[in-house]
Amino acid sequence: MNDAGTIADRVVRDFGGVRIGFATPADEIFNDSRIRIGRVNSDGMAIDHAGVRIGIARAHGA
Repeated sequence: MNDAGTIADRVVRDFGGVRIGFATPADEIFNDSRIRIGRVNSDGMAIDHAGVRIGIARAHGA
């Protein structure tokens, strides 16, 4: 598993386009306080631990 402090491959944004965190190379989502909040599906959709869609993972810098 990758450390949450590593540079993110993808920025996670909610459906309004607001940055909510980052996805590690292992596709785990962390918020900006380094708290794990979910994962990224193969289609790039960010989902929380309950499987609820929370946003989209985009390429770093997008």
